[in-house]
Amino acid sequence: MESISDFLFADVEQTVVIAMFLTFGVLWVKKKMSGKKDQSEPNDASLTGISNAPATPVGDYETPEQSYANTLEGQSNGISWKLTSSVMVTEDEGGSNQVAKRQTVWISPDVRLPAGKFIFMQPVPGTYKYRPDPKEGLLGNMVKWAADTALDVMVSGYFGDQYASLVNLDGSETVMAEGLNNYFIRSSVPDTARRFAEGPAGELIRRWRSGMQGFDHEDELDMTHFLIADDGMHAACNVSMGSEEEARRLSGFCSALAAELRKVI
Repeated sequence: MESISDFLFADVEQTVVIAMFLTFGVLWVKKKMSGKKDQSEPNDASLTGISNAPATPVGDYETPEQSYANTLEGQSNGISWKLTSSVMVTEDEGGSNQVAKRQTVWISPDVRLPAGKFIFMQPVPGTYKYRPDPKEGLLGNMVKWAADTALDVMVSGYFGDQYASLVNLDGSETVMAEGLNNYFIRSSVPDTARRFAEGPAGELIRRWRSGMQGFDHEDELDMTHFLIADDGMHAACNVSMGSEEEARRLSGFCSALAAELRKVI
């Protein structure tokens, strides 16, 4: 998945063709968010060093491979949370294959930003390359519109349509966090976002991304997105949890991040 930053060019004084390309690129992003065939094999190793507290399960992870949703609620690292893991199975356009759309959403209401403020973090392949926001003018406004539209699609796909109007380019900045250069970070409270990303939370993220073997869908889990808003901290990825153990491990990691965020807001 490409970063929203890939829609922001240093030189917006190019051609209308670029702006139109970005606009139609939104359709590509939406298609990528719609799900894909299930192809994965489990791994054996486990992550150590992140504390987990028992959770109360609701649902059954032994459900056969069909559409379902499981929910866990618990408390870890002094943070209360709720995790929902789902699989929606549909037929493709030709009706010849089944397509499984997987998603896991974690949320804690214990860590919040002021109303209208946000921190959005998107992992990117390799190293994030900084691109200044588009300049003013007709072409710049077109590029900015396309980038904002793509950002809306990305946020809606992971967190829901209700957050699309919150996460915008206007009134926010791209945050360059030392030691966490494989994330695109956009925030309306950039100083808070930088302190969070450059503090112990950055180390937690690096450890997590290098030691999460054992999950059924390790590669997709590597693309977990984060959103902190006025209703809490959210984490979402396009993968379902294969077991309660996986759900608790992910919740332990997210709650550890939330505990660090609470120290800087």
